[in-house]
Amino acid sequence: ITATYSGDSNFSGSTGSVTVTVAGQFSFSSAALAFGAQLDGASSSAQAVTITNNTGGAVSGFSVVASTGFTISNNTCPASLTSGQSCTLDVAFAPAIGQSGTISGSLTASGSSVSSVLALSGTAQEPSAPAVATGDTRTVVEPTFPAVCQVLTASFHDVNEDVPASV
Repeated sequence: ITATYSGDSNFSGSTGSVTVTVAGQFSFSSAALAFGAQLDGASSSAQAVTITNNTGGAVSGFSVVASTGFTISNNTCPASLTSGQSCTLDVAFAPAIGQSGTISGSLTASGSSVSSVLALSGTAQEPSAPAVATGDTRTVVEPTFPAVCQVLTASFHDVNEDVPASV
């Protein structure tokens, strides 16, 4: 928390900061994680998160779960955390193919009937179609189509050219 006092006729202005730790909770090294724009079907760079046990006691059955669209890697968190113990993990934004727009989610740390939530967000973007020149031939692989239809080789023609009615 940062507080600012602008001053008056008796005192000059000043700014001060303090870190507040809520007892009985797990704390996160960041207040929230915002990933920005990411192409759907791809994963962003990961952001590191440190989680600290501030419950005042040992926690058993500890786990960390991310919402759909976000992934966890390099998780060093054990199943039990002693009071004050910390662990780290990486979180990445990985929107599914076809997702677009703002995606909000959470990272939930829980154990011994205590849970805390870190807000996650990112913007999923569908990739734009590449520019294609007249006479260009491309092979396209579409993994969501049935196997027999996955690879298509197409010739691109100018709109004024005659194009065969059947392929």
